[in-house]
Amino acid sequence: MAGRNKRNFTVSFSLDLFTEGLVSLPVVLLRTYSRMGLTELQMMVLIHMINLYQQKRSSVRLEDIQPYMSVSWEEIKKATAELIEKGFITVQEKSKKSSNGKETYTLYGLFDQLAELWVVRTVENEEPEFKGDTSDKSREKSEEAIGKLCSLFESEFGRLLSPMEYTQIAEWYYGEGYSEELIAESLKRAVLRGVLNFKYVDSILREWNKNKIKTVKDVAEYETRFSERRKKDKAKPIFKADNKNKPELERKKKKYKDIYMN
Repeated sequence: MAGRNKRNFTVSFSLDLFTEGLVSLPVVLLRTYSRMGLTELQMMVLIHMINLYQQKRSSVRLEDIQPYMSVSWEEIKKATAELIEKGFITVQEKSKKSSNGKETYTLYGLFDQLAELWVVRTVENEEPEFKGDTSDKSREKSEEAIGKLCSLFESEFGRLLSPMEYTQIAEWYYGEGYSEELIAESLKRAVLRGVLNFKYVDSILREWNKNKIKTVKDVAEYETRFSERRKKDKAKPIFKADNKNKPELERKKKKYKDIYMN
């Protein structure tokens, strides 16, 4: 009799375990959350929010999370504020009916950052010509570099990047072999010129690559040489000529107009 009751209890427990539902988490999130700058507490808040989303809740509120956490309300609010600052969650407009005026949150930022990680890994795995160190330590370093670059671009552009823009940055790094510092420097040049688009940054990188520029030091030396050439060219007299016989300097100025210097 005791054995039968024990079996019934086990069956009931198993049924309740599954009927109450399970939380599904992306493996990439569990493996990389520390490298994404998330603390254990922030991760736990995200897990509870993901759980509420999977229950098809129309809104996610901190009040719904608090009863299931062992830390104080102030710690939960602080962790949430940090998640907002890091771009993992965003605050929705207050709903008058469903949330009683309380703040509700979305996980769009988290999904964007996971998409960024996916792009980096996909591009890296699909680049057969990438001959760098393929060890786990090197991969982590590369992913960290891509993450920093994406954050830098988002900061300068004042918005989140699209998956295609993430892919472009990864392509520059893996496919074209541009260094992290060189990509960051090309963005700096674009910002200084007030031209915030990826095509312009790409044109800068291609110009540097054509001139065998690999480091920021090379950039500085190239700019110095370029500036000196321009001073000499300006000092030369420019004669009037018809369209067919314009001086070489004038034709080159139009064809090879500098793309990143005034």
